[in-house]
Amino acid sequence: MLFYYICRSDYIMIKREYVVAKRIVLEDNVINSKAVLKDAPRQVMVVTSLDDVEYLTVKKGGYVILDFGRKLQGGVVLSVLGASLGDEGGADIVNRSLDLLRDMTPSDKWMNTVVSYTMWWVITHRDWYMYTGNLEYLLEQKEYFYAVVENIMNLNDENNEYNSKMHSFIDWSAKDKPQEWAGLRAVTVMSLEAAADIANAFGDYEFSKKCILRKNQVANHNVDGAEEIKQITAICALAGLMDMQKASDILEKDGAKGLSSFMGYYVTQVIAKAGRMDKALDIIRQFWGGMLDMGATSFWEDFDIEWMKNAAPITDIVPEGKDDIHGDFGKYCYTQFRHSLCHGWASNPTAFMSQYVLGIFPVEAGFKKVKIKPDLGNLKWAKGKFPTPYGEICVEHKVVDGKVVTNVTAPDEIEIIK
Repeated sequence: MLFYYICRSDYIMIKREYVVAKRIVLEDNVINSKAVLKDAPRQVMVVTSLDDVEYLTVKKGGYVILDFGRKLQGGVVLSVLGASLGDEGGADIVNRSLDLLRDMTPSDKWMNTVVSYTMWWVITHRDWYMYTGNLEYLLEQKEYFYAVVENIMNLNDENNEYNSKMHSFIDWSAKDKPQEWAGLRAVTVMSLEAAADIANAFGDYEFSKKCILRKNQVANHNVDGAEEIKQITAICALAGLMDMQKASDILEKDGAKGLSSFMGYYVTQVIAKAGRMDKALDIIRQFWGGMLDMGATSFWEDFDIEWMKNAAPITDIVPEGKDDIHGDFGKYCYTQFRHSLCHGWASNPTAFMSQYVLGIFPVEAGFKKVKIKPDLGNLKWAKGKFPTPYGEICVEHKVVDGKVVTNVTAPDEIEIIK
């Protein structure tokens, strides 16, 4: 969820903070050029007309809206680019995005009205702290953190059930289905575990124990039917509500069929944790490789491998008799040109391959101590770099005589555990 928040929050800031009339304003000294896309991330959105976009503008030196007016069968493409990330680079934009969500949402409400989104906010803060080690920033969340975690702990009634009227969205594949509640239970468990870790970072060990106690109470419930939807199976397994090996059996069936861009990350995690990296990599090749086969240069908000059967690549003008991979497909709220062609929640391969293939796991906050545990699956080699507060960790793995040989270079401040 982390990168999903970044993309959406930046767009919200453009609309809310810098409001002008119904036109695009490129303020002085902002480069209006496709060239800047080469070295910076962008979020692509599609609207049918200017009537769908009430206010669009650009903060001077900060954000650029490019390519307005490129028509695609009645659609208009807007590319929103984060052109200035501040002195701390990516860390600054993550902090501001998380803070924006907090500031927009009173502590007695749920982010974007969705219960699970507030839970992901808690999980993200734990993960972000592990990567940055920035306790000062984490402490800025303290008052709000305690309030929302208390809300999470009080969600379930005396029978350990949820209020069926709450907005329990987990993934579109489970929307308004009974399995959605099993998914919410899993994310509740994960968020309380993350809350316990954050409380430990604050030195509040009593509150940490309280979080773990409540987590165990919430987890003490069946998740019948979860195995009928891959995404819910995965999240339940990661929360410890389902056996990992059993879940992997379910998730491997039919490969990438039925996968979603967001929950695909958790699906591949479960398969890898079950010791079946070959299968996880095969799913990445099928699903995200399928996007690349269809001409993607960034990963899409929504995708289904079934779309590929008679579709032209997105780079081509659609010939007679072929499907438009963007305009002819999509489910839920992603019909036709609605879904983004550059979306953070679809970026599974980046995180997954860094963590599970290269095997880079922070053991102590801020990468003071790092565990290197590679799993190459059916790969013969893997290498990459990973940014830390102290500088880059460079990792290279090769299979030699059936064994993985690892070479790691890291800043002196980092202790490497193999």
